[in-house]
Amino acid sequence: RTIRAMDYTRLDAGSHDMHKHHFTRPSYCNYCRAFLLGVAKQGYMCKVCNFSAHEQCLPRADAISCKRGFLNDGEAFIHQWAEGNLSIWSDFGYECIVCKKPCGSHSLLIDFRCLWCKAAVHTACKHLAPQMCDCGSLRRLIVSPALVHYNASDKATVYKGSDTDNPLLVFVNQRSGGQQGKEVLATFRQLLNPCQVFDLSEGGPDPGLIFMSAAKQFRVLACGGDGTIGWVLEALRKKGLKPEVAVLPLGTGNDLARTLGWGGGFAGENLYEWLRSVDCARGVLLDRWAMHVSPLPGAAPAVDSDDDVDDPETPKYVINNYFSIGVDAAIALDFHMKRESNPEAFKSRMGNKLWYMKFGTEALFDKATNLKNCITVESDGVQLALPDVQGIIFLNLPSCYGGKNLWDTSGLRSSSALTPLRHDDGIIEVLGIKNALELGQINAHTALPTKIAQVREVTIRFTSANPLPCQVDGEPYLQKPALLRISRVEQARMLAKV
Repeated sequence: RTIRAMDYTRLDAGSHDMHKHHFTRPSYCNYCRAFLLGVAKQGYMCKVCNFSAHEQCLPRADAISCKRGFLNDGEAFIHQWAEGNLSIWSDFGYECIVCKKPCGSHSLLIDFRCLWCKAAVHTACKHLAPQMCDCGSLRRLIVSPALVHYNASDKATVYKGSDTDNPLLVFVNQRSGGQQGKEVLATFRQLLNPCQVFDLSEGGPDPGLIFMSAAKQFRVLACGGDGTIGWVLEALRKKGLKPEVAVLPLGTGNDLARTLGWGGGFAGENLYEWLRSVDCARGVLLDRWAMHVSPLPGAAPAVDSDDDVDDPETPKYVINNYFSIGVDAAIALDFHMKRESNPEAFKSRMGNKLWYMKFGTEALFDKATNLKNCITVESDGVQLALPDVQGIIFLNLPSCYGGKNLWDTSGLRSSSALTPLRHDDGIIEVLGIKNALELGQINAHTALPTKIAQVREVTIRFTSANPLPCQVDGEPYLQKPALLRISRVEQARMLAKV
């Protein structure tokens, strides 16, 4: 049961986001101060400030303000103290900032913790504590409420900007990672300013970019799978913005996150420490590739040509990880169609991998197409000699299919013209997969695809009358006869974990 849904860009500050909660430690109602009694889900807790209450106390919960994302004109940024239940913030310790002795109690509602800097103070020492707040150890990432303007007419918040600050703008895809996205969203709103954390299911990246439009510089943390990261990067490119982007992997493959050192999947790690890693991450560049689609020379545009061709100046797709044609894309398309028809069956990363295994096994018995008879591939006006393969991959990252290094050059002779794969060298690698059996062997780390070429741009002619399955960064679709041109469109600025 949700008592009041909260959106800090649309509702007045001070409203709690209360949800039924199971308290694992002795806790007390912040309104009536009585013990929260029961075995399971003893009361309600705010997902932003951890305000706790009995169900009967909920109508009066807003008498005590939630974490306020902005200040009124002329208002000083002082500590916003929350009373009692200090064990909820155990990661930040219990030492009183005045007397340096432990704070908190399991036997009554006592002592305070600041919702911004997470400092603790005894009730008896509170009058001696400094009034002003500096946002604590995450101050370089947090948007100070003193720098947020609230427009009362449309109930929107906007960052005022600063010449020295380099704050973090956070995007979270709640649909990624089963239920992880919801928990990540709530925790980041606790650790940062709720105004700087955006749910991508509510308008995509645009609300966050509007909020940060006055910033001289800022960083981005994109939380989701590879598709989510691409969504955010493309929104930045279209607006001509070049912030550095870090990743929190909530998807299935998470190959971009693996390449940048953020791991193969979020497993409930401490998000406070994750933010500290973002703050000290190093900048790297990422090649991004535009894929333009146009009719084949001499062919009349199809009736539904809007689905198959694009504006010459606007790419139909932008590739961050890879573009593939054939057997692997067919498996991804089966997975996608099944998930669209029954999303409830695809709520865990492990479950998704099992579904992929099922569709991959079925592909072993399907009659696949030899791509050599369906497409031609050219680079710099020279047609590439394609082997007999049922799948072709145009690869930008050293990690693919959930951590597989498909362009392993360790066994090549020193005289080979092929070079190790890099994500910032303006070169895209072309590989071939013989069939579904070899694809399974690749996923089992017992085989590698055939290395075909390394190119700086490529033209692909789809000549088969039957649409061919393709996928861009894991997003599958069917490609009708057309001319595809792939070339580098930009180098995005990313953050790699150190």
